[in-house]
Amino acid sequence: MEMTVTVTGAKRFKDIVEGKPYDSTTVFCILGMDTSTGNAIGQAGAEYKWGTSDNYALLEPLLKKGPLRAVLTLEQVTSGRVLKTIVTDVRPVTEPAAKA
Repeated sequence: MEMTVTVTGAKRFKDIVEGKPYDSTTVFCILGMDTSTGNAIGQAGAEYKWGTSDNYALLEPLLKKGPLRAVLTLEQVTSGRVLKTIVTDVRPVTEPAAKA
């Protein structure tokens, strides 16, 4: 599944905690609220895991300029008990060139 969002930030983590290695990038995005019930309006933040901490380096130079419009490729995975959504790709949206 793909969706276009505004990416507001990214965070990398690579360390060993209590003997267990961790290596990930978290992508922070703005999403629209579910307005179907009439009990919510506007936008909220969401976070998704995106592979290893190496992916942070791909976003860092782009996010230094501010929030980024991007297409996220998402995949749902499960442990057998818990369902979660992860990012498998982030592609910046290139704006069409302005006409002279």
